[in-house]
Amino acid sequence: MRRHCEAENRHDVEAMLATFSPSRASYDVPAFGEAGQPTDAASVRAMWEERADWLGIPAAGRSFVIRAAAIYEFEGDQLVCERAYTDLADWMRQLQ
Repeated sequence: MRRHCEAENRHDVEAMLATFSPSRASYDVPAFGEAGQPTDAASVRAMWEERADWLGIPAAGRSFVIRAAAIYEFEGDQLVCERAYTDLADWMRQLQ
């Protein structure tokens, strides 16, 4: 889990994906609707690499701080899903 979280914080997509099961990788961010439901490694990669316009909000180069709770699902010792709960309204207030 430490490797996974550190890779996310660095925005290191390759290292983050390497922490998932090679045959299964998914994310679940309910607040993002369908955009937060990638169901395979390619879709997870695309979600992390598409950082320009995001959820219809133009990139402004500003940083923001959010709170989130994450639940990690495993099959044996393999990470298969990260489910993150966050307040999307808080993101929107900070990004607009």
